[in-house]
Amino acid sequence: MENVSDAIIVTDRDLVIASWNRGATELFGHSPEEAIGRHLRDVIAFELTPAELDAAISRVPAGQGFRRLALRATKDRARIPVRGTFVQLPGDWTYPPGYLVTYYRLPIFAAEATELALIVDSLGKSVYVSPDVARLFGRSTIEDATVDLVASAHADDAAKVRALLAEATSHPTHSFVEKFRIVRSDGYVRWVRAAVTGYLVDSIGAGVALNLQDITEQQVARDIFARQGEVARMIMDHIPAMVALTDLTGKFVYWNSEAERRLGWSSAEVRDDPETIGAKILSADNAEEARAFVLRADGTWREFPTTTRSGDRITVIWTNIRVGEHILGLGIDITERERQREERQKTREDIEHRVERRLPTGAPYGLTFRELTVLALVVNGKTDREIASALSIGYRTVQTHISNILTKMGAKVRTEAGVRAVRERIIE
Repeated sequence: MENVSDAIIVTDRDLVIASWNRGATELFGHSPEEAIGRHLRDVIAFELTPAELDAAISRVPAGQGFRRLALRATKDRARIPVRGTFVQLPGDWTYPPGYLVTYYRLPIFAAEATELALIVDSLGKSVYVSPDVARLFGRSTIEDATVDLVASAHADDAAKVRALLAEATSHPTHSFVEKFRIVRSDGYVRWVRAAVTGYLVDSIGAGVALNLQDITEQQVARDIFARQGEVARMIMDHIPAMVALTDLTGKFVYWNSEAERRLGWSSAEVRDDPETIGAKILSADNAEEARAFVLRADGTWREFPTTTRSGDRITVIWTNIRVGEHILGLGIDITERERQREERQKTREDIEHRVERRLPTGAPYGLTFRELTVLALVVNGKTDREIASALSIGYRTVQTHISNILTKMGAKVRTEAGVRAVRERIIE
């Protein structure tokens, strides 16, 4: 027993260790002094629960045993795949009644095995199913559960599973990662991430070892975020505002259709040029200042006169806010608004200039400068709301001015006041 490389362990009927050879020390890391006298379950971690282990052992006839693949924990808690044999000892002069347990390691997993370990042959039929995998697949019987990986795969992923089996078995020891869906025994679908390793072991032949991870919640969340992202992208592509998303260095990640339409640069063009946002889009005259404004992302609004790709001069107001590891920029083209404001200003200046030419002779009817301005717009046929817009004053303020004009001029309606203003040359 001391000169063989396999781990050979003898226990009593209660699974208390009575003998522990050198092979067991080399495989599991515990010395005989550390192991003997302790319960086997306390020295070598079993995937089975205590009740499941007791049930499995109770089915072993006297003088017989069972052999299976398993995962066992070493002293440093690494999980290793082993081929184990469990034989019931009837008891003799050497050992009392108990169990003879032998293990040898299988070079199957490229990395440490996990609780969700599954070993299958080249066709996907299970050779070893850990209890957690049995639970993942919804098996009602945990001990001696079986899994057909291809049959359990989602219909849309069955071809992917066959391909990974073929890839792994044709390249033993080669490892890769794949995601696919399985259908549990109860019909529920789960997403799994599999670390896949092909193997070729004399005692069990060729097959595939898989460390599985249930990623259903993460995948569902990613799908929801993806759909939300599509909805958000659709919204941003149809709102009448320019939207830009950059990383923290100013490199473009997203550029909506309104920004393309207003400024002329395509998404591909702005993504390929990290200087675009400063040198082209916001301010060619002071690119560094504009770039610094974007990267500051403090939520303030700022006006930028800029030049489009076609050479047109426009005015935009822009703000930036930080969203996680990105900067969201929002811009509005205010060129038309500024043009209208300038036209209104020009109109006011023109009207007030004409009115001022009449003031040196004295203001007729005691009309104020503003009342004369409003009267001039009445003569030009403007409505109250148009006068309010032209003078950038409130609608009710215009009504108050007109009421004062009618009272001072003794006119009953605004038309009468306008006709008299022209006839009396109050307004030219």
